[in-house]
Amino acid sequence: MTLVEVLVAMFALAVGVLALLATQLRTVSSVREAESQTVVAQAVQNLMEGMQINPTLSVEVGVNGEETGWVRKRYDAIITGARALSYRNSRINNNTVRKCATSGWCQQDTATNMDKRDLLLDQLGRFEDALARALPNADIKYTICNDTTGRAMAIAANGSTQTNCTGGDGDPLFIKVLWQVDTEKANENTLNSNASNNNKLVYTYEARMPN
Repeated sequence: MTLVEVLVAMFALAVGVLALLATQLRTVSSVREAESQTVVAQAVQNLMEGMQINPTLSVEVGVNGEETGWVRKRYDAIITGARALSYRNSRINNNTVRKCATSGWCQQDTATNMDKRDLLLDQLGRFEDALARALPNADIKYTICNDTTGRAMAIAANGSTQTNCTGGDGDPLFIKVLWQVDTEKANENTLNSNASNNNKLVYTYEARMPN
């Protein structure tokens, strides 16, 4: 009977230890995810502040084409008006982020006489650099677009990135970020993860530019 009691006690202790270990692993995963969300949110906030000091001003026009007397603050250098710039189609939405050392966008801290495009490239370069350094093991993509739905970026069934940008000129401007991290279990669930892409967990963050 003593031996049976010892075996039962050891079994109960093992179950308790395993439950405690599972809770600890879950806590570590949640803390790590919260840290990555905080880093991305801070990088997006810094980019938004940089965009706000580098707008494109244009005369506001009414429905009949007449000038209203108001000046409109736009960010054409980043969204639709910049499609002719080579970096727009080659970087945003399609490729993963790069560090300043390899992007060629970041200006020296002592740089002077930068035009609006140079300043924009520097802001985007430092934004990508912050993400790449903070999440070195993640595959990160982002977009800056007009959107009316507020839907986050996503990974399609074929593995392509969906920006979910359905807005047009004058609609709210969003900065959307998506990053993927490897996981041992394809169906592992963690807080705020919106999908599982084969052996990767997909996380998203988005923020709307203030008017």
